[in-house]
Parts: sequence; structure tokens; C-alpha cells
Amino acid sequence: MSSIFAKAAIISFIINISVFIVISQIKPNTPQNDSNTVNIENIKTSGLWWLYPALHETTGRTIRLQERPDLFHAAFAGYPITLLYDEQLWNKYFKFTFDFDLRMPASTQMNDPFLMMSWLGNLEILKKYGADTLIFGSSEAHRELMPDLFSKSISTLNNYKKFLFLTRFGMLQESVTKMALIVKEIKKTQEKKKLDSVVVGYSFWWADFQETAEIQEQNILLKNYFEQHGHLKWLYYNGPTLFNVPTWGDIAKIRYLLFIRPRPRSPPPIKGKLIKDLGDNGYLLFKDDVNQIAEMAKYTPPYSSALQGQKLRGCTQESIYNAKKRYKQMLIALNEIAEKIYIYLTPVTPLHSDHAHPCLRDYVKKMLVESASTNIKIKVSEWEDYGLTWQDFVFDGNTPETMRLDPNHTNRSGAEKVTKAISHWIKLGGRQ
Repeated sequence: MSSIFAKAAIISFIINISVFIVISQIKPNTPQNDSNTVNIENIKTSGLWWLYPALHETTGRTIRLQERPDLFHAAFAGYPITLLYDEQLWNKYFKFTFDFDLRMPASTQMNDPFLMMSWLGNLEILKKYGADTLIFGSSEAHRELMPDLFSKSISTLNNYKKFLFLTRFGMLQESVTKMALIVKEIKKTQEKKKLDSVVVGYSFWWADFQETAEIQEQNILLKNYFEQHGHLKWLYYNGPTLFNVPTWGDIAKIRYLLFIRPRPRSPPPIKGKLIKDLGDNGYLLFKDDVNQIAEMAKYTPPYSSALQGQKLRGCTQESIYNAKKRYKQMLIALNEIAEKIYIYLTPVTPLHSDHAHPCLRDYVKKMLVESASTNIKIKVSEWEDYGLTWQDFVFDGNTPETMRLDPNHTNRSGAEKVTKAISHWIKLGGRQ
């Protein structure tokens, strides 16, 4: 057995050295900042946070959260100021991957800022400081629920709740289930055994997701967290540190910012048309055409990487059975940790949803509605029901004359509409 661990350690060393050599050959993007600026790959190891404008992850700036209590109170709504200065906790926090972001209050320096955060790091906060409400979901949830507005809308002057996001880019239903099991173990050690509530932004592609590699990646992250001892933890944490190369968390962040971006070059926009962005789930257009999106969308093929091939697969009895089974497993796990469960179908445009067979979204809505009970509240409103328009899904492009349409993520005005609607629904106890 020891020889197996030795071989694993050697392989880990070779892989990390290789990654380190590749990274060293890449000229990093330099954040636009003051004298505290550091190169992107050093952000996490320096204990700094990354703040950037919407959809422009590589053109942000580093910040020290202790110097920005306004951002702290937005990102960790309801938590005491003692958390902000808890050095021991932040030392743990920065060992984990930074793999989701939250919309921060706008400022004169940045119109629509996002703060990069860690889903597993937030579990450390839950352990030490507890929570009243947890939010689960993919980017369709954490980019559309504005934490400061959400908490202020639900909390009262005499009852200010602690809200914590356990979300992730591309988070899957299976990860929500496993995360709930981890939360259950954490709550066993706390006086309050159950949360007041959980809020789940249900991405309808969860019911059909086929990419087992992504499922395995998220399972590994959660398994490593759950298993506090053993050779897996040694390889993932101590191994890279001993050899003085980036941890797997750093590598994941660098891969996201440097290897995936810059994206493949897309063709230039064409007047009166939506052009597919080759590097992402989005479309490019001229700013002058923003008011014509509804008409242009009629002649634009929908696209979503999460729904590849679904239209051909359709909705078989087997796929429907599996979808219901996986959803039921999530509900059972969530019931173990919360008094109330609020699940809403994340609002997306037809350029996203129509990449799937119509049967999928129809079945998902039916499945969610049928699960409603006294403690499980369901909201299956479509994007128009939130008052959203095509203009709520457009962002600044890479040039002054262009824009980018994101078919399943709202801009700031859209996020305000979604946040107000969801918080109002929750304040009404989940009544439509």
C-alpha cells in the first residue's frame, strides 16, 4: 500500500511541476489597480480578493476585504464584523478553490462588480459562525440573486438573518445533494440543528445533464472536503505545498482566467444579426441593434453547452425516471437540514432553453410543482413573469460599439428584478 502512495505522490509531483512550468511560460494578465496590484496567479496565495466587472474577469482589481467592509457586508450578509477580522478562518478559506462570484454594490470605479469567492470556503464560515439561510445553485442562481438586496428585502430591523451562498459555476443537482449531507454533519455539532431555510435556484438542465466528467470533478471536491484525513487530502493539499508550486485551488483559478480566457476569436458582429460567441454561451451584436434583439432572436439558432444533444435525446421514460429520482434524493437531503425549502426555476431566455426539446422544461416544471408541500415551496415562473426583457441580458462588449447577449445570465437591471421577485415570494411564505 505504501508503494501505491509513493507512486501517487511522484505522479502528483510531476503533474504539478508540469503545470508550474506551463504557468511560468504564460505572461499573466495584469490587473488594473493601484500599488497593491499583484499578478493574477498570486492573488489567492497573497490573501487578496478579486473584484471585476461583469463578464470581464481578467480586467478587474485586487482588494483587501478588511479595507472594504461594504463589500464584506454585501458578500456575507448578516454576519458579524468579527468574521471580517478572523485571520484564522481566512487562512483556511484561502486553501480552497475560488469558483463562484457574487454581484457587489455598484461604485463609481466599477459599474457592475463581481467578487470571486469559494463554495467550500463558505462551509468553514458555516462551521464557525452558522447560518440562517443557505443558497444553492449554479451561476444562474449566484449571478442573479444580489446578496445585499436579497438579505435587506427579507430581513427585518429586529431579525437580521445570516445568508450564505454554497453555489458554484456549473453546480449540479448531485452537488447540492452531497453538499446538504456535509451541512447535516456540520449542524450536528451546533446548537441549532436545522437552518431556517434553504433557497435553490433550479437550472432546468440539471434534469438532463450528461457530462459525467463534470459530475466526477465536483464529487472529488466534495469528497476531499468530507474526508478530513487520508492520502487524497495529503496529495491535494500538502503535496503541492511541499514542492512550492500552486495548490490545486490556484491551478483551477489560473485555468479559468488564463487557459480558458482569452476565448477563441469570434467573427465580428454583423449589423442586424446576433453572432455566436465562439468562446462562450453568448452572442455578439452592435450596440445600435440592442432594441432589435427580439426580432433578431427569431432567426438565431439557440445554444447551450449544458444542453448539447438534448433535443435529439428527447424525454424517454428512462430519462424522466432518472430525473425524478435524482430530484427526490436532493429533496430528502435538504429536508434533513432546513425547516423550509424554497425552489425556483431559474429564468432564462429562449436562446438558452430552446436548445433543448420542449418536453424537458415542461416536464421539469411539472416535477417541481408536484413536489410542493407545506415546507417545500415552488416557483416555476418564466422570464417574462419577472418582467425581464432581452435588454436585461446584454452586457458591454470588448469594444465601445459592441454588446454581448448572455442568454441565461441577467445583467444588473435583470438581477434586481429577479432578486426582488424571489425575496418577495419568500416573504409571502412561498405563495405565488
